[in-house]
Amino acid sequence: MTVAIHEKPLFSGSSAYRLGLAVGLGTVLFLIWLLAAVGVMAESGYRGDLAYAGVLMSTLGGVVVSRLRPGSLADTTLATAVAIVGVTVLALIGGVHERPATSVAELLGLNAIFATGFAVSGLLFRRAAAPTPGG
Repeated sequence: MTVAIHEKPLFSGSSAYRLGLAVGLGTVLFLIWLLAAVGVMAESGYRGDLAYAGVLMSTLGGVVVSRLRPGSLADTTLATAVAIVGVTVLALIGGVHERPATSVAELLGLNAIFATGFAVSGLLFRRAAAPTPGG
């Protein structure tokens, strides 16, 4: 006699997709709120924060082009995470951490939160796009 054990994945395709949307949208809203309230790189109104606006605009373009398909959304959100890391590196090279309103720890910490949020969203979309086993 054979006993088949059917393990249910932690997140099925549809729940991973919905969770990916929630994490991605939450990360975007948190970034926008922080930019509007106090600024990420330095004090509110610092022009360097426009780099995040560019990242968000390219993300919006990726979402539109993807037509909300999970595989394409995975690529878009993972690319956004990489872009956030790039903005962080450029900010450190540019000496933003030397301004009185910010420090290296703050800059790295905030950007790590955003990059992690987008990366988690991308991995969830990748899970949603994966074919289901056995069919």
